[in-house]
Amino acid sequence: PIGQWIITDDANTILVPSANPPFDFDGAGTGTCLIWYIRYESGLMGNMMGNNLSDLTGCFDLSNPVTVIREEADGGTVILEGGGNSVSICVDGIADPLTIEHQTDAPNLTYNYVITDDVNTILAISTSNIIDLDGAGTGVCRVWGWSYRGLNASDFLNRPLQDLQDADCSDISEDFVEVIREEADGGTVTLEGGGNSASICVDGIADPLTI
Repeated sequence: PIGQWIITDDANTILVPSANPPFDFDGAGTGTCLIWYIRYESGLMGNMMGNNLSDLTGCFDLSNPVTVIREEADGGTVILEGGGNSVSICVDGIADPLTIEHQTDAPNLTYNYVITDDVNTILAISTSNIIDLDGAGTGVCRVWGWSYRGLNASDFLNRPLQDLQDADCSDISEDFVEVIREEADGGTVTLEGGGNSASICVDGIADPLTI
């Protein structure tokens, strides 16, 4: 018997009737293809580009396919659960978990969440979409979506967000979720004219105080 490789799309239409490994599909653009191995006797018919595997006739046997999903990194968009792209939290030692939702056209690539300061320096990268920033103290930060393959997230800490955008097979979301971290602050009060103590006469006549 004769053996060779056949490449089809996900509808089993033959794209390459006779292929040889190693296989490189980067130049094929996005989509899905299948790699098959066929063993056949002389007289195989129908193995040509544009035909379907169902058009093959003769004495042959096909292997199971290997599926190759070709995707471009797509950071997509991010949003707070329930809607919105900005939220304030109280820094008080009590967790304020935020749930971030995303949309992407590359569901089979890795998707993480990048936390930056307000000038887009990378502070942390989270694999979870539930993020608690109470322990970060007061300030403003941004949460971005990150679609990628084959990169080490820790290599990018304390670097500009643009470095992720410039990396191979890497894309940052079009938008971000802004998180404003504030401590409760009662401030100070004083009487109009100064002082923090006053005496009034209880005599049925109003003694209005302006604070």
